Amino acid sequence: MLRLLIVVAIACFSVICHGFGFEDFVKCKADEEFSCIQPCPGETTCSNRDDGLICLAVLQPCLPLCICKDNRLRSDNGTCITNEECNKWKCPGANEHFECGFECDKECASLDGPKNCTIEMWTCEHGCYCDEGYARDADRNCIPIEDCAEDGETTTESALI
Repeated sequence: MLRLLIVVAIACFSVICHGFGFEDFVKCKADEEFSCIQPCPGETTCSNRDDGLICLAVLQPCLPLCICKDNRLRSDNGTCITNEECNKWKCPGANEHFECGFECDKECASLDGPKNCTIEMWTCEHGCYCDEGYARDADRNCIPIEDCAEDGETTTESALI
């Protein structure tokens, strides 16, 4: 009985969204289309495209929203881009991730606090940042903070050779 009630509720919600022209009140961008999608897995984005998310087989009310069309993916800044364009948002180094963060990344040379960072730099900047517990060495690689020496040089054996 509960399953029937859930199915009826979802059907009614879908009719309300689509049957009464809800999409007429939502203005999507040119590269988007209005759709009512399941919350899981949701819209595919550059960030979640490789996650392999497994959703439970539980019907949930759909989410009425604008999604990217023509096999495009939602980028971290909210635009619709191709799969190839998503690849440029991947970070090349180990122990890095792409996010919207502070322009001043952690560096071995300034672990006590970022140097030469003005208040304007403390805004959202899309880019590659070191993972938690890592900082950039003199070669711009993200290394474990414990491998940073006080003078900003690395303390690993490979750096001493």
